[in-house]
Amino acid sequence: MKFAIYSLFLALASAQCDENFTIRSQSDASRLSGCSKFEGQLTIDDVSETSISLSGLKSISGSLVIQNNFSLKSISFDSLTSVSDNFQLQNNTELIGISFPALTDVDNFQIIYNPNLKQASMGVINKVNNYQIIQTSLDQIAPVSAKIITNIEITDNSFLIPIEFPDLVNNTGYINIVNNNPSATVSFPNLMSIRGNATFRNLDGFEAKNLTTVSNTLNILGNTFEKISFKNLSTMEKDLSITNNTGLSSIEIPILKDLGGGLQILSNDKLTEISTNSFTKLEFIKGGVTLEGAFENVVFPALKRVDGAFKLTTTSSNITCSAFTTKFKPIVKGTFKCDAAKGSNSGNSSTADKNNAVSNLTHSYATTLVVAFLSFAIGSKYFI
Repeated sequence: MKFAIYSLFLALASAQCDENFTIRSQSDASRLSGCSKFEGQLTIDDVSETSISLSGLKSISGSLVIQNNFSLKSISFDSLTSVSDNFQLQNNTELIGISFPALTDVDNFQIIYNPNLKQASMGVINKVNNYQIIQTSLDQIAPVSAKIITNIEITDNSFLIPIEFPDLVNNTGYINIVNNNPSATVSFPNLMSIRGNATFRNLDGFEAKNLTTVSNTLNILGNTFEKISFKNLSTMEKDLSITNNTGLSSIEIPILKDLGGGLQILSNDKLTEISTNSFTKLEFIKGGVTLEGAFENVVFPALKRVDGAFKLTTTSSNITCSAFTTKFKPIVKGTFKCDAAKGSNSGNSSTADKNNAVSNLTHSYATTLVVAFLSFAIGSKYFI
């Protein structure tokens, strides 16, 4: 009889390991203590206690969803190594610490809107498809060692500084690393390709020295680092925008030949030169070019064709627009404009030069008419 009861207990415990289950208390979590593998969706929702821990569970064939817990302060899954679908930690407003020290394999990793989350004891993730950390108080995260990741989004973590992807080679979707701590640094030492849009904003350091291909738009905005160096970048299929980087003084993209979109370099206060080392081999720009700043020298030594418009605006008096126009206007298919500082030796833009020429011609023509009229009137009996 006792054996039958014990067998029934084991059967019930086993049944809980292969169907969706919701944890709302530590007592609920303890019911899964006999599961080393869970199949289905495991949800931790609306917990009124301050902590939940579960040891012994090693893998989830399904999703782990931890959401909408407004009293929960800590979560610990010390043995969990893999989640086949979603690891979702969302909208847990009082959560301070999480512990998943063995986790290495997950499909979609999401930590979203946990504003008080300060500590995350995590394993080094070596396999992940989508990786998101949004709106936390984390000051550091474990390096991610996956070689291929589809999407990366790390945004609005106001204390987060080091962001490291030491083994990432291919990003097959987008990268969005925006508005973290002003001292945040990003390291992609082995990254070679980005297939989707990529935006890097509010960073103090950035490394992607082996990047060769960007298949969509690349935005480098509002950062404080001093140098952009993509010495191996040979393919850019869409736009390149470098804007409002207050510390930027140097750009090096020396082997890029064709830019498949437009080029924008705007309002980078310390960037005074587009040098021969900036775009050494750039020959063709499919889109337009907009350059605005304190440029004292702008050089594109190999440029042969721009299919869009070209606009240079500089606050410096060292650029001569007439010489710049002579050199670059013939290769620009769209409109061309060069504006240099007033009072400079350059005068004004090519458009302004045309306007001045028209104005002078009009003035000359008017003077000729007046003189002709007076000459006629002097010889006429109707002149008074």
